[in-house]
Amino acid sequence: MAIGGAEDKIKKRVILSEFTRMAGGEKARIVIVPAASMMPRERGDLYASLFRELGAADVDVVHVANRPEANSPLVVECLERATGVFVTGGVQLRLISMLGGTEMSSSIRALLARGGVYGGTSAGAAVISSHMIVTGRGGLRVRRGMVDMAPGLGLVHDVIIDQHFSQRGRLGRLIASVGLNPQFLGVGIDEDTAAIFSPGGTVEVIGEGQVAVLDASQVTRTNLDIVPKTKPFSIVGLQMHLLTDGNRFNLRTRSAEDPSEVVRLTPSRKKA
Repeated sequence: MAIGGAEDKIKKRVILSEFTRMAGGEKARIVIVPAASMMPRERGDLYASLFRELGAADVDVVHVANRPEANSPLVVECLERATGVFVTGGVQLRLISMLGGTEMSSSIRALLARGGVYGGTSAGAAVISSHMIVTGRGGLRVRRGMVDMAPGLGLVHDVIIDQHFSQRGRLGRLIASVGLNPQFLGVGIDEDTAAIFSPGGTVEVIGEGQVAVLDASQVTRTNLDIVPKTKPFSIVGLQMHLLTDGNRFNLRTRSAEDPSEVVRLTPSRKKA
């Protein structure tokens, strides 16, 4: 579950409730990782309180401040007991430089392999993909040098995720990202909105905003290889899909699924 940030924590709490349900509901054992935050204690305590209120059976906060701590056997043991891990927002470069290639990241992948769920908000969402946006400028004047990228955790492949999408005007930098990497789909997620990636290769949207999916696989012409980094580039044939709550997109066929054929998550959310 990739969350665009600023998810509702006070009223309906649809996204956090759905994460709790997916992690096992009353049997959920959730581990919170606030390593990306500049205030990890406060952030960890906030989410721990929220998930307990939502009915999770067990909630732990794992604090790691460096790579040796991310290789700690105690951290691995805690994640081995978990049914869900939730990674908070903050600075994605701080997060990936701390977790990338560690025993902790391997334990998160093992959790998913045994049927557990990963939830990440803001920076925690950006690091999900194998290639991630580290930094970049907002705006619609698309330039090759407006985005910097690095390897992510690789929990979801063939996508590039951006967050706070509409709120911070990040369409331009996601276009630049897929222009440079046309083999990947760009997934831009609004605040209080989540994209739920399934093992079967589909993504479903829940929440109040939109998810933009950018597909550069059919681009017929671009000059980004010859223009300077600071100059705008052209790109012809780029496709964009806008999805809202209940919509599903097939990552393998690169197409939206017919809503009449979709079993929506909404009824389950109401029961949770």
